[in-house]
Amino acid sequence: MILRLKRSKTDVDHQGVAITIAASGQPECPVRAMKHLLEKDPQPGNAPLFRFERSAFTSYAVRNELKRRVTALSFNSKLYNRHLFRKGATQHA
Repeated sequence: MILRLKRSKTDVDHQGVAITIAASGQPECPVRAMKHLLEKDPQPGNAPLFRFERSAFTSYAVRNELKRRVTALSFNSKLYNRHLFRKGATQHA
């Protein structure tokens, strides 16, 4: 899967950046999750990837939704937090 970002902190020419994400075959595979998202909620190519139907996409809303979903999957919610989404960690990965 190729994720295209319009801009990035390291993209000095503001040309955008393409991030290649490989399928892992695991239950938490990001490619599998993206396919599922697009099947359940098809959107035009220029639509925001992340959004909430009834609330703003805030740090608080992300934290609550992440905790709710991780708990629903019977995972330990203490192992998952919104810091996983920090810009620095994402760029480092």
